[in-house]
Amino acid sequence: YIKPLRLYLTCSIVFFALTALVPDTSLRVIRMMYRASPGEAPLDPATQRQWEETSSARASRAIVHDLPRAMFVLMPFFAVLTWVLYRRARPFYVAHLYYSIHFHAFVFLVLTLTIPLIVVGARPVAQLLPWAIFAYHFPSLHRVFGGTRLQTAWKGMLLWFAYLLVIVATMVSVGIWSVRNEPRPATTTA
Repeated sequence: YIKPLRLYLTCSIVFFALTALVPDTSLRVIRMMYRASPGEAPLDPATQRQWEETSSARASRAIVHDLPRAMFVLMPFFAVLTWVLYRRARPFYVAHLYYSIHFHAFVFLVLTLTIPLIVVGARPVAQLLPWAIFAYHFPSLHRVFGGTRLQTAWKGMLLWFAYLLVIVATMVSVGIWSVRNEPRPATTTA
């Protein structure tokens, strides 16, 4: 079990090292919007735009910074999801954790390849590359856990959407957490 762990660690470290070297504007992953609370005076457009840009940059930095820790926790959760769906094929959790490590290593490899494409301005190509993760997902499930193609399709889709929901909820929570204590911008009176 040491080799897949090394593979995962190598791919994730390279990915997060590259994200640390890339300017913040290239890896903007969340866009924050400011809405005045009832009873509050609305902000002037320039102040609101500045607050939104600052908050979006802060949230994106927090997501990129905290994603390694989140993925380290989510990787065993992914193994639990595969165990729930495939426990007849592989009754012990360790096999599912082993698969999860391999799958996440592949995910980080693909994400690592997208960063240079974003930096050189090939964002449309970089946005297509993560589809390789989706394409890899089903054959790898079938190869490791067996079953019919129909079983692999419905279990794979269920796993995909459940895990995607957890990842998005985690990323949004991290982004919101990063800006929740940010003070409200001062309103300017004309």
